[in-house]
Formats: sequence, C-alpha cells, structure tokens
Amino acid sequence: MNDNDVHGTLTVAYSDIALTDTAATVMRRGNRLRRARRASRAAYAGVAALTAISLGVVATTSPQGGSQPIRLVAYSLPALPVSLDPVPDGLDVSFDYDMKRLIAFYTDAANEAAQVNPDLSLRALDKAAEDDDATSKAEVAVQGQTGQLYLRDLPGEADDLATVTWENEPGTWVALTGRGEFSTKAAILTQAENVTNEQLPLNMRLEFAPSGWDLVGYKVIRPGGAVLAMSDGDVSDTDARRLTVVLHTAPYVGLIPEQMEDPGPVTPVNVEGRTGELMEGARGWFLQVPLDGSTHITMQAPKDLTREQVVQMAGGVSRI
Repeated sequence: MNDNDVHGTLTVAYSDIALTDTAATVMRRGNRLRRARRASRAAYAGVAALTAISLGVVATTSPQGGSQPIRLVAYSLPALPVSLDPVPDGLDVSFDYDMKRLIAFYTDAANEAAQVNPDLSLRALDKAAEDDDATSKAEVAVQGQTGQLYLRDLPGEADDLATVTWENEPGTWVALTGRGEFSTKAAILTQAENVTNEQLPLNMRLEFAPSGWDLVGYKVIRPGGAVLAMSDGDVSDTDARRLTVVLHTAPYVGLIPEQMEDPGPVTPVNVEGRTGELMEGARGWFLQVPLDGSTHITMQAPKDLTREQVVQMAGGVSRI
C-alpha cells in the first residue's frame, strides 16, 4: 500500500459514524480503525514528522514502564496557505489530509455523496500539477501568471474534470480542480481568479501533541465535526502507537463503559474547567469531555501517555 491509503483507512473506519453516536459507538469505530491500520502500516513510511515547538514539559515515565517516555510539545495543525473567496453559492468547505498534503474540498452542502466527488478541490504544491491522462492541455493566463489548463473527459461518468495550475508565489504552485458545472474552461478560470493567499485552517484546533508524532489522517464529518489520527510513525513496530480525536457536533451524554470493549474504571476529570470522564481500559485511555452545550470531543490514546498528559491534550482541543 502507499500513502494514498492513509486517508482511505480513516475514511473506511469512520465512514458511517454519526456525530450523535454514543461514546460506545465511537470506541467501536476506534477499534475498527486500529484493525484497518494494522493492514496498512507501510503507508506511514512516507509521512514526515511535523514541526513542533517544545514547551519544556517534563517527560513522564510511561505507566507501562516503557524506555522512551513521551513528552508533549506545542503543536498546530496544518493550514492550507490559499483559499477560495468568495465560495460559490451552495458549497461548503471540507478537508482531506493525504500524502502529506492538505486538500480543501468545496462540496454541495445538501448532498452527502458530494464529499466523494467534490465540485471543486484546492491544493498548494511545491511544483506544477500535471495530468498525464488529460484529454487536452492548454496554456492560460491566471491572476497575471502563465498557467496550464487540463481538461479530462471521463467516459461513462456524468461529470468531466478541469484542472488549472499556476505558480501563485515563488516556489508555490496552486492546483484547482473542478467537476460538473466547474469542468469547463470558462468556469474553472473564473474560480481560479477567486483564489487568495488567505490561509484556510482546519475546523479543529490541537494545541499539544506527543513530540515527534505525525498527523496521518484528517476527515471532516458533517455537519461541522472532524476526526484526526496521529502516530509515532515507527513502521518497524507492529504495535505503533496511535492517537485519535473526534470532534462531535452533538451534546455530551457521558461514557457508557459497560458497552465498550475492554472497559476499565471511569473517573471524572477537570479539563480546562469542564468536567469530563476518563476511562482507563486494557488497551489505553478513552476520554470524553464537552466543549460547550452542543459539541464534545472523544480521545483515544495509548497507555504510554500519563493520565495528566491525556487531560492536557484534551484541554488543547477546540472547534474553529
């Protein structure tokens, strides 16, 4: 398998999650995700470690007695350096993190299936995008720059594709792909003129993460939720450590440990002034805490993290 499978793993594991699901259901999704990841561990080989600024947090010895204590560091999730403004009427923005690249998808807000085939997708690249399967290729002018336009006919499918790519800043190229009504030359070039250098952040904020761990997957869950996965990236270790955070746009209802796999004792915890619940299971930690009256998060973390570190990470999660 290759790096393309990382997002696929995340998508398959959480494809049927609903943001009103109970914590027990989310735990089962997490178990499914772990099984899926074991089948695609090689996908993590090409994922580079993200830069983080050390807080000087004292390393805490693993409760499992591990020889490599985990240290938390300040962390910021990546943001797309470009955005579309204005966004076409009727479209919502969502994200994929795929092959070390963040991709913005602009999809029909009323059509769940549109997340699979977005109307528009926007990427920032370190070289010009190419489409070897394009039906036609032409040189075009975009925002005063010379770009390339690729048109591709898709036999047997309802929509064709159009991609325009240009050097937006020295050393940075933009690729904008359109489908359906945006697959013509005129339509895609009109939208390309609306690409700005305003950063587009993800819809979740994570302020702390284990030092050296990588973001290996991110998926937006409508309406307004998200799931992210991080890993220590050691593909030679068949039990590579994983961290999963799910942002739910649903009220907090509390843990139901008897419905979970390998349940353990549940204790109340203070997370930045909010009362959450932390369960210590046989395989790791499971924490659930409200963000406000209409949203909450669930976090699954390995036992190598301490109770205090799990609570600290949860306190740094917020919705954007």
